[in-house]
Amino acid sequence: MPRKKKILELPSDAEKEKKEKVKAQFASFYLNPKYSDLTIICGTKTFLGHRVIVCSQSKYFAHACDGNFKEALSQEIVLKDHEPILVEQTLQYLYTGNYKLSPSFDRTIESTSEETLDVAVEETHQSTEEFLKRHISCFHALMYLQGEYFQIDGLK
Repeated sequence: MPRKKKILELPSDAEKEKKEKVKAQFASFYLNPKYSDLTIICGTKTFLGHRVIVCSQSKYFAHACDGNFKEALSQEIVLKDHEPILVEQTLQYLYTGNYKLSPSFDRTIESTSEETLDVAVEETHQSTEEFLKRHISCFHALMYLQGEYFQIDGLK
C-alpha cells in the first residue's frame, strides 16, 4: 500500500520553542546599545539600532546604509519631519514584530506636518500617548504611513 504524503506538517513544540527563543533574542536588542552599528536621530531622540535587523526589513534603511550616501559611511541617519514616537514604534515593530503604545510615553508632539499628521492638535500639555489613545485609528494610519515611507511591508 502506498504511503500517504503529508501535505502540511505543523511545527513541533520544540520547533515553536526555538522560533520563540530567536524572536525573543531579536527583541532583546530593541533600543539596546550592545552590538549597535547604526544611529537614527529623530528630533531630540537618538535611537541605536542594528543594521542586520533594521536594514533587512526596510528598503529605505538598507538603501541609506548601502548606497553612496554619507549615511553609509557614518552609519548615522537623521530623520527630519518625523515624529520620534512613530520612529520608536517603527523600530519596535522591526525588532519584535509588533508595536504598541506604552505608558512610558510622556513626550508631546513636537511638530505637526500635513505629511505626518492631518489632524488638528491642541498645543496644550497633552501627551502624545493621550492623543494617540483618543485617535487610535489615526495612530494605526500613521504607522501604515511609516511602513510606506520606510518600505516595511509588514506595517502596510
